[in-house]
Amino acid sequence: MFIQQTGTAPAYGALLAAAALWGSNPVAARLIGSDIPPITLSWLRWLLVLCALSPFIWRQRHTIGEALYRDWRILVPLALLANVPQSALVYKGLETTTAVNVGLLNSTIPVLILLLGAAFFTRRVAAREAAGIAISLAGVAAVLFQGSAERALALSLNRGDLFAFGGMLSWALYTLLLPRRPPLPLTGFVAAMSVVGVAVCAPAALAEAALERAPVLTGRSLAALAYIALGPTLVGTLAYSYGAERVGSLHAGIFIHFMPVFASLFAIAVLGERLHAYHLFGFMFVVAGALLALDFPALLSSRPRAGTQCPRSSP
Repeated sequence: MFIQQTGTAPAYGALLAAAALWGSNPVAARLIGSDIPPITLSWLRWLLVLCALSPFIWRQRHTIGEALYRDWRILVPLALLANVPQSALVYKGLETTTAVNVGLLNSTIPVLILLLGAAFFTRRVAAREAAGIAISLAGVAAVLFQGSAERALALSLNRGDLFAFGGMLSWALYTLLLPRRPPLPLTGFVAAMSVVGVAVCAPAALAEAALERAPVLTGRSLAALAYIALGPTLVGTLAYSYGAERVGSLHAGIFIHFMPVFASLFAIAVLGERLHAYHLFGFMFVVAGALLALDFPALLSSRPRAGTQCPRSSP
Protein backbone atom coordinates (compact mmCIF):
# COMPACT_ATOMS: atom_id res chain seq x y z
CA MET A 1 0.00 0.00 0.00
CA PHE A 2 1.14 3.57 -0.62
CA ILE A 3 1.29 4.41 3.09
CA GLN A 4 4.07 1.84 3.48
CA GLN A 5 6.44 3.44 0.97
CA THR A 6 9.87 4.07 2.48
CA GLY A 7 10.49 7.59 3.72
CA THR A 8 6.93 8.84 3.29
CA ALA A 9 5.83 8.54 6.93
CA PRO A 10 6.62 12.21 7.77
CA ALA A 11 4.76 13.35 4.65
CA TYR A 12 1.64 11.37 5.52
CA GLY A 13 1.89 12.56 9.12
CA ALA A 14 1.93 16.14 7.85
CA LEU A 15 -1.10 15.49 5.62
CA LEU A 16 -3.01 13.97 8.55
CA ALA A 17 -2.08 16.98 10.72
CA ALA A 18 -3.33 19.32 7.97
CA ALA A 19 -6.64 17.43 7.80
CA ALA A 20 -7.02 17.72 11.58
CA LEU A 21 -6.28 21.45 11.53
CA TRP A 22 -8.68 22.07 8.65
CA GLY A 23 -11.33 19.96 10.38
CA SER A 24 -11.06 22.19 13.44
CA ASN A 25 -11.64 25.38 11.42
CA PRO A 26 -15.47 25.24 11.24
CA VAL A 27 -15.64 24.30 14.92
CA ALA A 28 -13.53 27.29 16.00
CA ALA A 29 -15.48 29.58 13.65
CA ARG A 30 -18.85 28.41 14.94
CA LEU A 31 -17.61 28.86 18.51
CA ILE A 32 -17.17 32.62 17.95
CA GLY A 33 -19.81 33.15 15.27
CA SER A 34 -21.95 35.18 17.65
CA ASP A 35 -19.01 37.52 18.38
CA ILE A 36 -17.60 38.12 14.90
CA PRO A 37 -19.79 38.25 11.75
CA PRO A 38 -18.73 36.08 8.78
CA ILE A 39 -17.16 38.59 6.38
CA THR A 40 -15.29 40.31 9.20
CA LEU A 41 -14.09 36.96 10.55
CA SER A 42 -12.78 35.92 7.15
CA TRP A 43 -11.18 39.33 6.53
CA LEU A 44 -9.45 39.34 9.92
CA ARG A 45 -8.31 35.75 9.36
CA TRP A 46 -6.46 36.61 6.17
CA LEU A 47 -5.16 39.92 7.55
CA LEU A 48 -3.51 38.00 10.41
CA VAL A 49 -2.08 35.48 7.93
CA LEU A 50 -0.56 38.34 5.95
CA CYS A 51 0.91 39.87 9.11
CA ALA A 52 2.35 36.51 10.20
CA LEU A 53 3.90 35.93 6.77
CA SER A 54 5.41 39.41 6.45
CA PRO A 55 8.76 38.68 8.18
CA PHE A 56 9.24 35.56 6.06
CA ILE A 57 8.38 37.10 2.69
CA TRP A 58 10.10 40.46 3.20
CA ARG A 59 12.92 39.50 0.84
CA GLN A 60 10.33 38.52 -1.76
CA ARG A 61 8.49 41.85 -1.57
CA HIS A 62 9.74 43.14 -4.92
CA THR A 63 8.94 39.85 -6.67
CA ILE A 64 5.47 39.82 -5.09
CA GLY A 65 4.90 43.44 -6.11
CA GLU A 66 5.88 42.68 -9.70
CA ALA A 67 3.52 39.69 -9.74
CA LEU A 68 0.66 41.81 -8.39
CA TYR A 69 1.26 44.38 -11.14
CA ARG A 70 1.88 41.91 -13.97
CA ASP A 71 -0.50 39.08 -13.09
CA TRP A 72 -3.43 40.84 -11.40
CA ARG A 73 -5.83 39.43 -14.01
CA ILE A 74 -5.36 35.92 -12.59
CA LEU A 75 -4.56 36.87 -8.99
CA VAL A 76 -7.83 38.75 -8.51
CA PRO A 77 -10.06 35.80 -9.61
CA LEU A 78 -7.97 33.37 -7.54
CA ALA A 79 -8.26 35.60 -4.47
CA LEU A 80 -12.00 36.06 -4.94
CA LEU A 81 -12.48 32.31 -5.25
CA ALA A 82 -10.22 31.15 -2.41
CA ASN A 83 -9.43 33.98 -0.03
CA VAL A 84 -11.77 36.20 1.99
CA PRO A 85 -15.00 35.57 -0.02
CA GLN A 86 -14.67 31.76 0.07
CA SER A 87 -14.13 31.68 3.83
CA ALA A 88 -16.95 34.17 4.34
CA LEU A 89 -19.39 31.85 2.53
CA VAL A 90 -18.45 28.99 4.86
CA TYR A 91 -18.66 31.18 7.97
CA LYS A 92 -22.02 32.57 6.83
CA GLY A 93 -23.24 29.00 6.47
CA LEU A 94 -22.10 28.18 9.99
CA GLU A 95 -24.60 30.71 11.35
CA THR A 96 -27.44 28.30 10.55
CA THR A 97 -25.84 24.90 9.97
CA THR A 98 -23.54 22.68 11.99
CA ALA A 99 -19.78 22.25 11.90
CA VAL A 100 -20.41 18.55 11.23
CA ASN A 101 -22.30 19.41 8.03
CA VAL A 102 -19.58 21.78 6.85
CA GLY A 103 -16.94 19.16 7.54
CA LEU A 104 -18.84 16.59 5.49
CA LEU A 105 -19.36 18.99 2.61
CA ASN A 106 -15.57 19.49 2.39
CA SER A 107 -15.35 15.92 1.11
CA THR A 108 -17.24 16.94 -2.02
CA ILE A 109 -14.33 19.09 -3.28
CA PRO A 110 -12.49 16.36 -5.29
CA VAL A 111 -15.74 15.34 -6.98
CA LEU A 112 -16.72 18.95 -7.69
CA ILE A 113 -13.33 19.47 -9.33
CA LEU A 114 -14.06 16.61 -11.73
CA LEU A 115 -17.60 17.85 -12.39
CA LEU A 116 -16.68 21.50 -12.95
CA GLY A 117 -13.64 20.49 -14.98
CA ALA A 118 -15.96 18.69 -17.38
CA ALA A 119 -18.49 21.54 -17.45
CA PHE A 120 -16.18 24.54 -17.87
CA PHE A 121 -12.71 23.27 -18.74
CA THR A 122 -13.59 20.81 -21.54
CA ARG A 123 -12.21 17.88 -19.61
CA ARG A 124 -13.82 14.58 -20.59
CA VAL A 125 -15.32 12.52 -17.76
CA ALA A 126 -14.76 8.75 -17.90
CA ALA A 127 -17.61 6.36 -17.09
CA ARG A 128 -15.94 5.44 -13.79
CA GLU A 129 -15.64 9.12 -12.86
CA ALA A 130 -19.29 9.76 -13.79
CA ALA A 131 -20.41 6.88 -11.56
CA GLY A 132 -18.28 8.20 -8.70
CA ILE A 133 -19.71 11.70 -9.12
CA ALA A 134 -23.27 10.33 -9.02
CA ILE A 135 -22.59 8.32 -5.86
CA SER A 136 -20.95 11.28 -4.13
CA LEU A 137 -23.79 13.61 -5.07
CA ALA A 138 -26.22 11.13 -3.52
CA GLY A 139 -24.24 11.46 -0.29
CA VAL A 140 -24.31 15.26 -0.56
CA ALA A 141 -28.09 15.14 -1.03
CA ALA A 142 -28.43 12.96 2.09
CA VAL A 143 -26.63 15.61 4.13
CA LEU A 144 -28.36 18.63 2.54
CA PHE A 145 -31.85 17.14 2.93
CA GLN A 146 -31.01 15.62 6.34
CA GLY A 147 -31.92 12.13 5.14
CA SER A 148 -35.57 13.10 4.67
CA ALA A 149 -37.45 12.08 1.50
CA GLU A 150 -40.10 14.69 2.34
CA ARG A 151 -37.50 17.47 2.46
CA ALA A 152 -35.99 16.24 -0.81
CA LEU A 153 -39.37 16.22 -2.58
CA ALA A 154 -40.16 19.67 -1.23
CA LEU A 155 -36.63 20.91 -2.06
CA SER A 156 -36.42 22.08 1.55
CA LEU A 157 -32.81 23.05 2.18
CA ASN A 158 -31.05 24.65 5.10
CA ARG A 159 -29.78 28.05 3.96
CA GLY A 160 -26.56 27.54 5.87
CA ASP A 161 -25.84 24.32 4.00
CA LEU A 162 -26.27 26.16 0.70
CA PHE A 163 -23.83 28.91 1.72
CA ALA A 164 -21.29 26.29 2.84
CA PHE A 165 -21.74 24.30 -0.36
CA GLY A 166 -21.19 27.52 -2.31
CA GLY A 167 -17.84 27.79 -0.54
CA MET A 168 -16.94 24.30 -1.72
CA LEU A 169 -17.90 25.17 -5.32
CA SER A 170 -15.75 28.27 -5.10
CA TRP A 171 -12.79 26.23 -3.87
CA ALA A 172 -13.19 23.68 -6.65
CA LEU A 173 -13.11 26.43 -9.28
CA TYR A 174 -10.04 27.93 -7.63
CA THR A 175 -8.29 24.57 -7.79
CA LEU A 176 -9.00 24.30 -11.51
CA LEU A 177 -7.55 27.77 -12.11
CA LEU A 178 -4.55 27.19 -9.85
CA PRO A 179 -2.16 25.92 -12.59
CA ARG A 180 -2.39 29.38 -14.15
CA ARG A 181 -1.05 31.11 -11.05
CA PRO A 182 2.11 33.27 -11.27
CA PRO A 183 5.41 31.45 -10.57
CA LEU A 184 5.87 32.53 -6.95
CA PRO A 185 7.08 30.44 -3.99
CA LEU A 186 4.23 29.14 -1.85
CA THR A 187 4.65 31.74 0.90
CA GLY A 188 4.89 34.53 -1.67
CA PHE A 189 1.80 33.28 -3.50
CA VAL A 190 -0.26 33.06 -0.28
CA ALA A 191 0.92 36.57 0.64
CA ALA A 192 -0.03 37.95 -2.78
CA MET A 193 -3.47 36.32 -2.55
CA SER A 194 -3.90 37.75 0.94
CA VAL A 195 -2.97 41.26 -0.20
CA VAL A 196 -5.59 41.11 -2.97
CA GLY A 197 -8.28 39.50 -0.80
CA VAL A 198 -7.80 41.85 2.16
CA ALA A 199 -7.69 44.96 -0.06
CA VAL A 200 -10.68 44.05 -2.25
CA CYS A 201 -12.88 42.88 0.63
CA ALA A 202 -12.08 45.64 3.15
CA PRO A 203 -15.17 47.71 2.10
CA ALA A 204 -17.42 44.65 2.56
CA ALA A 205 -16.04 44.02 6.05
CA LEU A 206 -16.50 47.67 7.01
CA ALA A 207 -20.06 47.69 5.62
CA GLU A 208 -20.92 44.52 7.54
CA ALA A 209 -19.61 46.04 10.78
CA ALA A 210 -21.49 49.31 10.19
CA LEU A 211 -24.80 48.00 8.81
CA GLU A 212 -25.25 44.60 10.48
CA ARG A 213 -23.17 44.13 13.63
CA ALA A 214 -19.73 45.06 14.78
CA PRO A 215 -17.35 42.37 16.01
CA VAL A 216 -17.11 41.81 19.76
CA LEU A 217 -13.43 41.17 20.44
CA THR A 218 -13.22 39.31 23.71
CA GLY A 219 -10.32 37.22 24.95
CA ARG A 220 -12.04 34.08 23.67
CA SER A 221 -12.84 35.48 20.23
CA LEU A 222 -9.31 36.85 19.78
CA ALA A 223 -7.77 33.53 20.82
CA ALA A 224 -10.03 31.60 18.41
CA LEU A 225 -9.31 34.09 15.62
CA ALA A 226 -5.56 33.75 16.15
CA TYR A 227 -5.92 29.97 16.12
CA ILE A 228 -7.92 29.99 12.86
CA ALA A 229 -5.35 32.22 11.16
CA LEU A 230 -2.18 30.56 12.41
CA GLY A 231 -3.36 26.95 12.79
CA PRO A 232 -5.76 25.81 10.02
CA THR A 233 -4.76 28.56 7.59
CA LEU A 234 -1.00 28.96 7.88
CA VAL A 235 0.31 25.77 9.52
CA GLY A 236 -2.30 23.63 7.71
CA THR A 237 -1.24 25.06 4.36
CA LEU A 238 2.45 24.46 5.01
CA ALA A 239 1.85 20.93 6.34
CA TYR A 240 -0.27 20.00 3.32
CA SER A 241 2.31 21.53 0.99
CA TYR A 242 5.12 19.54 2.60
CA GLY A 243 3.18 16.28 2.23
CA ALA A 244 1.85 16.92 -1.27
CA GLU A 245 5.28 17.79 -2.63
CA ARG A 246 6.62 14.43 -1.45
CA VAL A 247 3.81 12.00 -2.26
CA GLY A 248 1.95 13.74 -5.12
CA SER A 249 -1.32 15.63 -5.34
CA LEU A 250 -3.49 12.54 -5.94
CA HIS A 251 -2.27 10.71 -2.85
CA ALA A 252 -2.42 13.92 -0.81
CA GLY A 253 -5.97 14.63 -1.97
CA ILE A 254 -7.22 11.44 -0.33
CA PHE A 255 -6.47 13.00 3.04
CA ILE A 256 -9.18 15.59 2.41
CA HIS A 257 -11.61 12.86 3.46
CA PHE A 258 -10.17 12.82 6.97
CA MET A 259 -11.40 16.39 7.44
CA PRO A 260 -15.05 15.51 8.18
CA VAL A 261 -13.91 12.85 10.62
CA PHE A 262 -11.90 15.38 12.61
CA ALA A 263 -14.59 18.06 12.21
CA SER A 264 -17.21 15.69 13.62
CA LEU A 265 -15.03 14.67 16.57
CA PHE A 266 -14.20 18.30 17.42
CA ALA A 267 -17.82 19.45 16.96
CA ILE A 268 -19.13 16.74 19.29
CA ALA A 269 -16.43 17.37 21.91
CA VAL A 270 -16.37 21.20 21.81
CA LEU A 271 -19.81 22.28 20.59
CA GLY A 272 -21.92 19.37 21.78
CA GLU A 273 -23.28 18.76 18.27
CA ARG A 274 -24.91 15.43 17.49
CA LEU A 275 -24.00 12.96 14.77
CA HIS A 276 -27.05 11.59 12.94
CA ALA A 277 -27.48 8.51 10.79
CA TYR A 278 -27.77 10.64 7.64
CA HIS A 279 -24.34 12.12 8.37
CA LEU A 280 -22.79 8.65 8.36
CA PHE A 281 -24.76 7.61 5.27
CA GLY A 282 -23.80 10.78 3.41
CA PHE A 283 -20.15 10.53 4.41
CA MET A 284 -19.89 6.91 3.22
CA PHE A 285 -21.43 7.76 -0.15
CA VAL A 286 -19.35 10.93 -0.66
CA VAL A 287 -16.10 9.13 0.13
CA ALA A 288 -17.00 5.97 -1.82
CA GLY A 289 -17.88 8.05 -4.88
CA ALA A 290 -14.72 10.12 -4.63
CA LEU A 291 -12.50 7.05 -4.31
CA LEU A 292 -14.23 5.45 -7.29
CA ALA A 293 -13.81 8.61 -9.37
CA LEU A 294 -10.14 8.88 -8.40
CA ASP A 295 -9.52 5.17 -9.16
CA PHE A 296 -8.37 4.40 -5.62
CA PRO A 297 -7.12 0.84 -6.35
CA ALA A 298 -4.73 2.27 -8.95
CA LEU A 299 -3.53 4.83 -6.44
CA LEU A 300 -2.81 2.10 -3.90
CA SER A 301 -0.63 0.21 -6.34
CA SER A 302 1.23 3.24 -7.68
CA ARG A 303 4.33 4.82 -6.24
CA PRO A 304 4.00 8.25 -4.67
CA ARG A 305 5.56 10.97 -6.76
CA ALA A 306 5.86 14.70 -6.52
CA GLY A 307 2.75 16.64 -7.43
CA THR A 308 2.70 18.79 -10.51
CA GLN A 309 0.29 21.36 -9.15
CA CYS A 310 0.77 23.94 -6.46
CA PRO A 311 -0.46 22.58 -3.13
CA ARG A 312 -3.66 24.17 -2.01
CA SER A 313 -4.10 26.46 0.96
CA SER A 314 -6.60 26.06 3.76
CA PRO A 315 -10.33 25.71 2.87
